[in-house]
Amino acid sequence: MAYRTDDFDESMRAVRESGWPVVWIGGRQESADTCFAYVEPPGSPAAVIEIMELTEVTAAMATFVREAATGWDGDPIRELAV
Repeated sequence: MAYRTDDFDESMRAVRESGWPVVWIGGRQESADTCFAYVEPPGSPAAVIEIMELTEVTAAMATFVREAATGWDGDPIRELAV
């Protein structure tokens, strides 16, 4: 499960205030353009939830995934043009 956020820092503040353990966080620290984190929500059936900053790149990836799922023929291989 994943969530995209326009305000990554505020989302992470809310996550920490809720007591959710942060398993991994990355992005700006590694000179990447997009911040992301993996958190473990207490009492949730999801083992880990991804929180990712919504940017042009992540929005384009979400569009790519959505379009690839439309009319999917069952083939597990997808081409990803870089």
